[in-house]
Amino acid sequence: MNVRFLRRILSQLAVFGLALSLVDCGGGGGGGGSTTPPVPTMYTVTANVGAGTTATPATQQVTSGQPATLSVGLLVGYSNLVVTGGGGTLTGTTYTTGPITANTTITTNATAIPAFTVSVMLGTGTSATPVTQQVPSGQSAVITVGLMPGYTNLVVTGGGGTLNGSTYTTGPITANTTINTSATALPAYTVSVTAGTGTTAAPMTQQVFPGQRASISVGLLSGFTNLVVTGGGGTLSSSTYTTGPITADTVIAVSATPQTFTVTAVAGPGTTISPASRTVLTGLKFHMDFGAGCSNGVGLDYFLIAQCRH
Repeated sequence: MNVRFLRRILSQLAVFGLALSLVDCGGGGGGGGSTTPPVPTMYTVTANVGAGTTATPATQQVTSGQPATLSVGLLVGYSNLVVTGGGGTLTGTTYTTGPITANTTITTNATAIPAFTVSVMLGTGTSATPVTQQVPSGQSAVITVGLMPGYTNLVVTGGGGTLNGSTYTTGPITANTTINTSATALPAYTVSVTAGTGTTAAPMTQQVFPGQRASISVGLLSGFTNLVVTGGGGTLSSSTYTTGPITADTVIAVSATPQTFTVTAVAGPGTTISPASRTVLTGLKFHMDFGAGCSNGVGLDYFLIAQCRH
């Protein structure tokens, strides 16, 4: 085969290939249309959250062939987190699926940790909250404890715990546990009241713990004034007397001043009255002498001249 023939064959093949190319492009003319890219396929990835677990997001849209990512975790009282579905892997708290090619459900599961009861046995003069609680195995219980008035030296035992201020924290709980509180009673002192004439006081006696204050209601009877209350280093506010801190048996004294009245006599013609005036205390009798010619005289807190003769 000569060279000229081969060149003719190759030239014809080139022209034929060009023609095929023009047909594929819609012809050799101008104004050819553009190709629209295909719409990607989306799939839904849903989290099926088991008891004691968390997962976010709960649902998401993922492009076909792409992986989904979820944040997963455990609630208190659960362990052994297991995540399945989507051919993924769990690293820390992140679960990453394999390429998503269909709607997919991711399932989380966990194992409940056994819970134990921690209860408080309250001793006299103590307080504690909560009195009972459920604590997951291996966790610590926290209890707020305190003293009632009149008690000291708070002691808390049980659960291998420590007391810091008013907070008792146990060690890890591995079985039902009882916490015991106890305290020492302080000695009580007697606060008594001596009520003077014209006064009232209540209570007349009471027991007060060391360092505490006594409160007493005091008042005046009719015809008395100037109420005075002393003892116990206290203060009087209206009708309430409050002592200072009591550190020994204490007596509170209440006194008042009786009101006084002046009785003045006016003697009529031909009569005499002695004395002409008297100052009389509330509730007391008095006496006046009436001169000749008066029939009688009566004295309580008043006087009466019934008849006088010249």
